Amino acid sequence: MRLIAVLLLIPITAYWAVASIWLLFLPEGSSGAAYGVLVGAVLLVWTGLYALATWGVFKRSRGLHILAIVMAAIGLLQPMSGATAWLNWLLAAGSLTVLVLLALTIPVGKAKG
Repeated sequence: MRLIAVLLLIPITAYWAVASIWLLFLPEGSSGAAYGVLVGAVLLVWTGLYALATWGVFKRSRGLHILAIVMAAIGLLQPMSGATAWLNWLLAAGSLTVLVLLALTIPVGKAKG
C-alpha cells in the first residue's frame, strides 16, 4: 500500500512542479505577472515539501510520513480553489486515495530502551 501511495504522490508532485515553473516564467508584460511569480515561488516551496514527503514515505520515515498525510489532507481542498476544472477534481481524488493509503501504513516508531 505504501508503494501505491508513493506512485500516486509522484505525479501529484510533478503537477505542482510544472505549475510552479510555469508561473515563475510568465512573460513580464502579461497582467498579474508579478503576482504569478510570487505564487510560483510559493508553489515551488510546496513542491519541495511534496518531494521531501514522497521521499520520506519511500524511506519509511515516520515524521515525513505524517507530513505527507498533512499535505494530502490539504490537497483535498483543491476543488475549493476557485478553478474547478477536471484536473482539480483529479488531484483531489488522488489526494484522498493517498490520504487513506498513508493513514493505513503509518510506520511504527522504534522502541526506546
